[in-house]
Amino acid sequence: MRTLYWLLLAASLCVGFTATHPQGVVNKLLAAPQHLLLHQRQGAREYGFIPSMSVGEDHCQEVDGEGRHNGEVLRSRKRRSLDLHEVKERDILTDMLVSLLRLLIVVTLAERDVLIYYDSQPTTLSVLSQLLASDVRTPLLIIDITERSLVKAGWMGDYNDGVYVHILLFEERHLVEGFASSLPPRVWAPQYLLLVAAGSRPQSSLLLTHPSINHSPFLSLLQPVYRSGAPTSTYHIMTHNNFWPRDKVRTVASYTVGQINTVSEVFPDRYTHFNGHRFHLASWIDDFPFLINAAGAADSPGFCLRMLQEISGKLNFTYQVYDFPPDKKWGDFFNGSWRGLIGEVYRKEKDFGINQMAIKFDRHKAIDYSITYWVEYYNFLLPIPEPPSRWWSISFPFRWSTWVGVVLTLVLVTIVHLVFIKVKELPDGGLSHTLLEVVRTILRLDASDLSCDYSVRTMQGVWRLVAMVISISYTGNLVAYITAPPRPAYLRTFHQLASSGLKPIMTDYGSYIPSALASSLDPALRKLGQSLEVIPYNYDLGLSMVENGGHALIEAESYLQYVATLKGAVNTYILKVNYRASHIAWYFPKHTPWTYKFNHYISVFIESGLCRYWWKEAQTNFKRNMKFREVGVNVGNRGSRPLSLADYQGAVIVYGVCMGVAVMVGLLEGFCCVMSKSWVRRRHKTKA
Repeated sequence: MRTLYWLLLAASLCVGFTATHPQGVVNKLLAAPQHLLLHQRQGAREYGFIPSMSVGEDHCQEVDGEGRHNGEVLRSRKRRSLDLHEVKERDILTDMLVSLLRLLIVVTLAERDVLIYYDSQPTTLSVLSQLLASDVRTPLLIIDITERSLVKAGWMGDYNDGVYVHILLFEERHLVEGFASSLPPRVWAPQYLLLVAAGSRPQSSLLLTHPSINHSPFLSLLQPVYRSGAPTSTYHIMTHNNFWPRDKVRTVASYTVGQINTVSEVFPDRYTHFNGHRFHLASWIDDFPFLINAAGAADSPGFCLRMLQEISGKLNFTYQVYDFPPDKKWGDFFNGSWRGLIGEVYRKEKDFGINQMAIKFDRHKAIDYSITYWVEYYNFLLPIPEPPSRWWSISFPFRWSTWVGVVLTLVLVTIVHLVFIKVKELPDGGLSHTLLEVVRTILRLDASDLSCDYSVRTMQGVWRLVAMVISISYTGNLVAYITAPPRPAYLRTFHQLASSGLKPIMTDYGSYIPSALASSLDPALRKLGQSLEVIPYNYDLGLSMVENGGHALIEAESYLQYVATLKGAVNTYILKVNYRASHIAWYFPKHTPWTYKFNHYISVFIESGLCRYWWKEAQTNFKRNMKFREVGVNVGNRGSRPLSLADYQGAVIVYGVCMGVAVMVGLLEGFCCVMSKSWVRRRHKTKA
């Protein structure tokens, strides 16, 4: 038996090892047979778990033997009676705590992993020793909060998920306060934290208000109920809510030892409503369609505000929206501190924010996110390319490769025709006459009489068929190009954009996009990021740079479409390739205990389709009120239209060029003729 309790003592004292080495999780520290439980209390006193405070008969007899005053003997007996009463009370409390914890761990929290913290006081040690000796077939991680190295353990933040339940068994409140105050900020934040008071120490409920404890979303304190100075089998379930008007700490339910309770009964919802509290939002209202503040948007304040309006009605709170953060930054880490909306929430200057905020790992270290409710893409706004000059319209029906093929065909047919005529010894008018005959055919002009030779006639017939196909194809395409001008050659990929010569720009509001582009693994995106120019926060300037040509503006696609329409940038279009899908969520100060209340309603909006409905509603209202015309399609009417003089520029220019060539040839012929006559006259004079 002594060996057993020595093992119990060793198991309780080994928590210093488990505090610094989480791998020392106690799967089953000790399993004592039920018949040994009758002797646990005696062994606990004997081996130091509960030091005996009673005064034995032998000691009293020794006092009498020493001749002490009888009054001292009476006082000694009275102290012995009081000590016996205290030990009895402590034994009763210990038995109830063991039963309570065992039922919680084995039944209520059977589906969760349990971590037990204790303060190394006599009662808590006794409770733990008996708990471990009982038949608890559940893995446990037992941690001594008085271990100094605990606060430096890197794994303290690894057990904050909802699958873990943290039970803090304490006797002295100041030890728990010291442990909580010494923890590094933003590290220890369990989702479920149950404080269990192992005694009747006054003001134990003040622990619920401690900043390092109060940030647990599900927080309860089990406080024993005393009647006539003796503990009962009932515990008060107490919790804290800083939105309650008067008493922030209240008893919300009771727990009876031996009664089976559910997790929701042990951890009652302490944020059923916010009692009319006014929240101050970290907001930037120029964030279409999430927040809207623009002409034509009066019917819709943005679909995120629609969501917030519904939640505020359910949870009974109000809110204040601000135009923009003081530094007019979105949320980036600059010179060792957070700026913009993220900075306001990080420093707890504002309660939370509902603007579109992409989830990023570095931001997650500083703030908490709600669940994702939307996905937004970034894209480029580009200038519409200038359409080709109208005088080129006569060349549009064929590609340049087709034109080259047609010219080579004319030359080849002319040569073949001449060869046939020479071989057959038929009369011909020379190279120029044969070339004109070939060209007359392709221009669908009347040709001279066919040759009487069947081989030549066959060749001419085949050529006329080919010439007809070429001529009709050209004429049909020419009519189409003149009546419906060709669409400009739009860029379609990031590689085309990177090699187009357009310089990417972005307004400076503290976005992470410039650094993300510059560090991209894609060569085209990295090239765009390295040449990206950050301009002042002025979309009039950015859009004018795009419309003037030579620049491409990158922004979230929804806002890009909105601002281009609002500013009337009709000579622009949006690249049809999306860059970087950003998962959007609301943002809260780190370890905000009531974030889960917003998550519940946001998930309802997502599953019911209300998020998408409100998003479409914001888009529709804006487009209707702004008499929307889609950016990038204002490039002229592509239907039939009357012809203008500009459509004949090509033919006139070709005619003018040909006339110029003819004049030059005529002048050259005249010059040659004059020179020839002059040479002949000089020769005659020489002979004479």
